[in-house]
Amino acid sequence: PQDISTFAWALAVMSTHHSAALATIARCSMARISEFGMQDLSITAWAFAKLLYQDRRPLLATIAQESLHKLPSFSGRNLANLSWAFATAQQRDLTLSEALV
Repeated sequence: PQDISTFAWALAVMSTHHSAALATIARCSMARISEFGMQDLSITAWAFAKLLYQDRRPLLATIAQESLHKLPSFSGRNLANLSWAFATAQQRDLTLSEALV
């Protein structure tokens, strides 16, 4: 999962909107989401939000679900990145929002 999240992060840092690559990252992420650690989840959410990828919503919903199970182990930075990502992407997840406060 770190290779997937790092690739997403690199595309976002370079502001590269490569639809095929982002679609592949989203598909692979959703297939392996249970393997993602807290940093992988927050970085992937951050990257897709920063790029405002058109089809980000299913991935972010999947990240929200998985994050709920792992939230107690998130660092402050991971929580900040996850919160920023959902706010920037205008992705609402009431359960995750309540868990974050």
